[in-house]
Amino acid sequence: MAEKLFKYMLPPDSGIEVTSAGTNVFIGLEIPEAMKKMLAAEGIEHLNHCPVQLERYMLREADLILTMAKHHQEQINTYFPGFDDRTFLFKEFTELGQGDIQDPFGGSWEAYETCLHEIKRGLDNLLKKLDDI
Repeated sequence: MAEKLFKYMLPPDSGIEVTSAGTNVFIGLEIPEAMKKMLAAEGIEHLNHCPVQLERYMLREADLILTMAKHHQEQINTYFPGFDDRTFLFKEFTELGQGDIQDPFGGSWEAYETCLHEIKRGLDNLLKKLDDI
């Protein structure tokens, strides 16, 4: 969700590449209908998404690595040492506070809605941070 939203929010000429990968991926998993509907309401349609497993080369290529949950950050630091200087918890880096963005997968419409709004607020803050660089 965050990748799709951020790509949509970025100016086309930003030169920023946004990718997403998971630490425990289920290949072939489809985007949940609730997420498709919410993203469509934001103007993001034609969602073709295939989950991608995180690999070392992705981390090497990244200038900034944001994780949605502390355990993701810990997994990166454990299994891919050497990237802790650019790996941050999303909520902390985007100044939303402490803690995780709760994964709404399999949850209620409200869980997806809460997640969407929290990610949008964080991405707004991230855009402002990037403007200041």
